[in-house]
Amino acid sequence: MIIYQSTAKEFKNTVDEGRILEAIEDAFRSKLGRGIPPAERGAYTNSLPQMERVVRRAEISDDCGIMIEYKIPLTNFRVDFIVSGVDERGAKNFIIVELKQWSEAVTADGDGLVVETFTGGANRIVPHPSYQALSYKDFISDFNENVANDSIAAFSCAYLHNYEPKKPEPLREERYAQLIESSPLFLRNDQSKLEDYLRKYVKHGKGMDILYEIESGKIKPSKKLVDYVSGMFEGKEEYRLLDAQKVAFERARFVANNTKIGKSAVIIKGGPGTGKSVISLNLLNSLLGDGLNAVFVAPNASFRETLVKKLAGTMPRMRLKNLFMGSSNFVESNPNEFDALIVDEAHRLKQRGAYMYQGVNQVDDVIKAARTAIFFIDDNASR
Repeated sequence: MIIYQSTAKEFKNTVDEGRILEAIEDAFRSKLGRGIPPAERGAYTNSLPQMERVVRRAEISDDCGIMIEYKIPLTNFRVDFIVSGVDERGAKNFIIVELKQWSEAVTADGDGLVVETFTGGANRIVPHPSYQALSYKDFISDFNENVANDSIAAFSCAYLHNYEPKKPEPLREERYAQLIESSPLFLRNDQSKLEDYLRKYVKHGKGMDILYEIESGKIKPSKKLVDYVSGMFEGKEEYRLLDAQKVAFERARFVANNTKIGKSAVIIKGGPGTGKSVISLNLLNSLLGDGLNAVFVAPNASFRETLVKKLAGTMPRMRLKNLFMGSSNFVESNPNEFDALIVDEAHRLKQRGAYMYQGVNQVDDVIKAARTAIFFIDDNASR
């Protein structure tokens, strides 16, 4: 869902006339039925004039496309800013720009893709801005059919317009070098470099047609992503299904693939050690291979991280993470947005009042969001 979109010319005029906050407010009310969250108003006021100056000074075509607050399908994530257009060869491109108002940050312990900064009223460990932009790009590339088929190319970067670089600069430490090569980081004194980046990929306009293609692209896992997942299971004996596991797997797969059954829920129960996770992971692999829009859901974040790390092995984990979601992701999902949601440890699903959960009941959220909801429940576990 696109909250706000316009041509580059209209965007520049709206910012120049001091009407951009009003325009986005109107778009929020029209698309979401509510106003701009109070915590985000300052971000728009401070960051969008900075991007208007970049767009203007880059001298890209007036008919380039501008997208603000693009809600990524199948998720609760929203992209700050997108510019679309064609390059000098006529290739269709769009650039995701992650905007931050940070003034400083330090490295943080972890897998090399996180940093620590002051945000939300406290020091917090958060994804590196370049990683955040790159993860959005990879998700759209893996799930939007019009992007996945290579008719549109996606690029990403981060722009920290208030950030004065230090010597040495923590955000550019060697551990982040490969990340920044894939998704460039622009700080306060890098405005001209960001302008060059826009010129390289979108200078020659025709961007509104590209925004339409992004918005209208069918949402399903790309063949590249399906092949990527399938390759992780090949030849691994620990994922072989035995006896009752095979029976439960085949039943759930049949229900998920049989559209005549309509909206369905499958419950698979068993105690510890009965192989529920083996069944659920095999289902994810097989349903993706069947061409279904399927996602693995695990309420416990550390469990998700462990699964992804184990599955990926030496392969990059970033793209695989997009198929493993938390149980709070579906509050705002559209009905039947997914063909199948595979919920491991479903006894851990939350109800109203749980920490950081804004909905009423996560079981209802999952059932609403999926044509087929597959719940794995541990007989001996409590919430």
